[in-house]
Amino acid sequence: TKSKWWQSFDVRMIDHHERAPAQLLKVDSFSDSLKLSEPLLPAVKQVDRTLYVCIVLLGVGSVLPTFVIFAAVDYFETMSPDMMVHVNLAYNGMLFMAAFANASAKSLESAGFTIRIIWGFVGIGACMGSLPVLEHFRGGPLSEEAFEIAVVFVAAGLGVSDAFAQAPLYGVISASCPPIYMQGLMLGVALCGTSITLARMLLKGLTQGSTYLSASIFFSFAAVYAFGSAALYLRMRLRNPVFLAFLFDAEQTSPTLMRRAYLKSPGVLRRPPSTLSFAGQIYELLRKRAVFEVMLMLMIIHAQQFVVLPSIVGISHDFIGFGWSALCGIFLYNAGELLGRGPLAAHYCLPIRWVWPAVCVRGAIDAAICACVPPYAFSRSPYPLLALVTMLGASTGWLATSVMQQVGSRGKPQDRETIGYMSILAIFSGFVVGSGLTYPLVLLVKALRPSYHGWRIDA
Repeated sequence: TKSKWWQSFDVRMIDHHERAPAQLLKVDSFSDSLKLSEPLLPAVKQVDRTLYVCIVLLGVGSVLPTFVIFAAVDYFETMSPDMMVHVNLAYNGMLFMAAFANASAKSLESAGFTIRIIWGFVGIGACMGSLPVLEHFRGGPLSEEAFEIAVVFVAAGLGVSDAFAQAPLYGVISASCPPIYMQGLMLGVALCGTSITLARMLLKGLTQGSTYLSASIFFSFAAVYAFGSAALYLRMRLRNPVFLAFLFDAEQTSPTLMRRAYLKSPGVLRRPPSTLSFAGQIYELLRKRAVFEVMLMLMIIHAQQFVVLPSIVGISHDFIGFGWSALCGIFLYNAGELLGRGPLAAHYCLPIRWVWPAVCVRGAIDAAICACVPPYAFSRSPYPLLALVTMLGASTGWLATSVMQQVGSRGKPQDRETIGYMSILAIFSGFVVGSGLTYPLVLLVKALRPSYHGWRIDA
């Protein structure tokens, strides 16, 4: 039976390049026959639950810096007026550049996936842990100006570390695992946003609204989770037999795994690895209309998110006080994204031909969110803003997960890893474009609203 086979599975067989029985892994039974427009729920019953849960938890850790910055919007508001914009630009800019270097540099590729993922999570933990230390010395040895500069540098460090953790993680899952595990990774992304924002709200409530104390505890918890994610991936890489079997099978198609296996024992591979550079692979794939289309979709979807979150939500009228309105808006956005990446994406994967009309509708949602800033039409009540950010979150999660589930089918099996890297670069470029468009949008609000002071608007 299946349970007895798992108990008797010898991990050493993978190291000796002995093929694991595909019919026992049930890889072909659902990954090859699954139609992209059908629900993924039947496939969930056939996956290895331990591996699926591990990938969901790693998905939470892979976007931890993004949502920690989102949830700490009230903390960054206590600094200079444009601090949130500077932090977003530093983080997203370094995230994109480091992700491209991480995918294209031959020296990094030769290190394999595991080293980069583990050290990426360790770097995230170190950067997160440094924020409470900086807060402790704020106003003492560190002047306010020096503290803000240090925070921006920490945000840049988070971008570099997150690129090393997130890009190889998406690359290895896309290259080796069936589509259902990619859905699990995206589900972890949505769970991260909701759980992180909820934890921030609970900590702020338990510390009686103390922004500084709650933020320090919040950053410390995030650091602990990042270190735990590094340990989790290491254990999964060494101990999970299903993941090891997937990795071995991908050695015949994944460029990174092929090169490492070819150096160890050249006779194992059916063909030698490609010598085409990463830039050359991107150029060849982008010449295909199907690949270019999904990359453009991913960039626009995430640019529409970052152009209004968290900056525009942060400058809307605080109906509750003490930054609670912005936190509630971010929480509802993450709850909507969890709905989109979880139930909606699991029940129905939106075909590519319907994604473009949905992207156009999202543009109207962004414009309506901007109209929630005083003195515009939707600023008299908090409910329009809360409803709009929930809709934006649900559409972001559903569209992004639907596209990511179908992105692997846009190329040959040996192109899946490169397409996975390109997907991450497209998402990160959307972060950068959205964050860059936020700054002129904030300046426009300042120009149209004379009573605007920093991140507060007079009632």
